[in-house]
Amino acid sequence: MTEFQKPPPLKISCTSTDCSNNLHCFKVHRKMAAEDHGKCRQCGADLVGWSRVHLRNIGDAAHTFAALKHELIRHHFFHKGIDEGAVAHARCKGRINLHLAVRSRLEKCLAPAEPPRDGRQTPLQGNAIFYAQHATACCCRKCLEYWHNIPQGRKLTVGGGSIVVDFEDFAPKFTHPGAASAASVTARACPAQCACISVCSPARNPFKAKHADNGNSGAR
Repeated sequence: MTEFQKPPPLKISCTSTDCSNNLHCFKVHRKMAAEDHGKCRQCGADLVGWSRVHLRNIGDAAHTFAALKHELIRHHFFHKGIDEGAVAHARCKGRINLHLAVRSRLEKCLAPAEPPRDGRQTPLQGNAIFYAQHATACCCRKCLEYWHNIPQGRKLTVGGGSIVVDFEDFAPKFTHPGAASAASVTARACPAQCACISVCSPARNPFKAKHADNGNSGAR
């Protein structure tokens, strides 16, 4: 058996752009005029219907995923194959423990009002969960705010509150051949009308409405 070789670092960041290929960055910077917020910070492209995306409408999941893919870093993680280390980690954890790991990660790195190292807490590789978080802009509170309209500085709770963890099947968009699991992380509106984050598989219903406290959800 060949020895596992750690892949080289990815040359991509949340502000990367490739505007000539319609891959942008919509993250606001301090010098942007208010009327330009929501447009590409590099070329000014205005491609996302933010008022619609920010509704987190369960029935409008396809539109939200399509909008996310206009941003280079989201597009990258929607289409990139999962690295060997992440596959090995998933196989070692198994489906149930990987689900539990998602809850643990969200509680530690996304739920606090001021998460440690916010903006840098989600690595770019090494775990299928990381791929899912980056693809769906649930990697840090800044991305969660501008993509899903969930304000920074507010503590979120996992299960029955602000963060809902829900699993169904494996997500094809995040599944490397042989990988045990790769769930997607998506922001949505829950039945209780609160601002929620749902960790689920888009294979059946990306924004399936189901509270974690109903006994049918898993995590981490």
